[in-house]
Amino acid sequence: GKSVIEEVKSPMYATTVGLVLAGFKSIDNREDEYNKRRANTGHKPKIMKTREAVFHGFFKNITEKMKTFINADIGEDDHYK
Repeated sequence: GKSVIEEVKSPMYATTVGLVLAGFKSIDNREDEYNKRRANTGHKPKIMKTREAVFHGFFKNITEKMKTFINADIGEDDHYK
């Protein structure tokens, strides 16, 4: 079979992989720019959330919305309405 690298290089994944890589590159560039500005100003601005905190908050939000949706559909008595 194909290795994971060969599989991801296929045209089927090209756009997705490219967008993900571009997104991470953009985040890195923004962090670099932020750090440069922070070093030049001499004072500490508000600390930005880390990527992990952002992703955790995003998935926690989705999970809570799914719970609310499912509970509204099933109800307290565990029967479909």
